[in-house]
Amino acid sequence: MEVFLGNRSLSAFVVVSVLMGAETAYAGGIGERYLAVDAGITENSDNTDLYYFDAGSGDYLAERADQAVGVRAGYRVTDKVAIEAGYVDLGRTFDAVEYPDGLYGMGEQKTRALTLGVVGSAALGHQVSAYAKAGVAYYQSKATYDDVLLPAELKVSDTGFTPTVGLGVGYRLSNHLAVNTGFDYYHELGQREDLFDNADNSLETVKSSTGVLSLGLGYSF
Repeated sequence: MEVFLGNRSLSAFVVVSVLMGAETAYAGGIGERYLAVDAGITENSDNTDLYYFDAGSGDYLAERADQAVGVRAGYRVTDKVAIEAGYVDLGRTFDAVEYPDGLYGMGEQKTRALTLGVVGSAALGHQVSAYAKAGVAYYQSKATYDDVLLPAELKVSDTGFTPTVGLGVGYRLSNHLAVNTGFDYYHELGQREDLFDNADNSLETVKSSTGVLSLGLGYSF
C-alpha cells in the first residue's frame, strides 16, 4: 500500500480507476462473478510544503503523476448492483525535491490499498454501460526522507481507512470479456499535513489524495 506533495495553488484534482466485469450491464445477471485487471496513470494532490514550516526561499520540484495497477473481483447481487473487492498499487503518492537556501532534501511516499465497494451500473446500449461506485480503501503508505543534514535516511509506514469513489464506462466484447475505462478517487492517503518536521526531525506520511485514470480488462463467469 503507498502518497504525494503538491503546490497549494493546485489543490483540486480528481481522477481515475477501473472496474469492469459487473459494470458492463449488458450480459450480467444475478450471481455473475468476474475478475479484472487494471492499469492507468495517477495524479496526486495535497496542500502542504515539504517542511513543517517555511524553510525560506527555495525551489520545489515535485512529480504529480505515476502509474497504477490493480486487480478486482466482483459478485453481482442484482442485474444492476455488484459487490467488489480489489487490490491497487498507486505507486508514488508523494514525490518531491526541495532546495531551501542551498540545502537539499528529498521526500517520497508510496501507497498500496485493499478496496471494498458497491458498484451500480446502467445499460447505455446493447453492449455499453455506465457505472458508479463507492466504497472504502484500507491503505498502507510508506514514506522516506533524506537531506544533507541528516545522518541517515528516515523511513516511516502507516495504515488507515479512506473513502473512495469512481465513475466509468464499460464495453462488452462477448458474454465473458469486457473492457472498461474509468476514474477512481482516493481521499487523503496519509496521516498529517507535512512530511518532515525539521523542528524535531520527525517524519510522517502526508495526507495526499490520489486520482487514477485507467483501462481494464475483465472476465465474467
